[in-house]
Amino acid sequence: MGGVRPDAGALPGTSLESIDHQHLLRAMDALVEHKAEVDNKRHALLQTACVASYTARLAPSLALAITTSFVQVIFA
Repeated sequence: MGGVRPDAGALPGTSLESIDHQHLLRAMDALVEHKAEVDNKRHALLQTACVASYTARLAPSLALAITTSFVQVIFA
């Protein structure tokens, strides 16, 4: 399962050691201040992930159903 590598931060050139408690508090304040935008983006990302996951699981079943229907039509 993937994840964010600790050495591949979102702020290039920023080391983990340089981040202090005040940075974390400001980040939390920004998330609270922009809650609606964060929630909308989170919803869109989750929806996209769910659709992709559903499509990946559905594709083999759908292909089998189409093939079966095609064979039934040809040999009917």
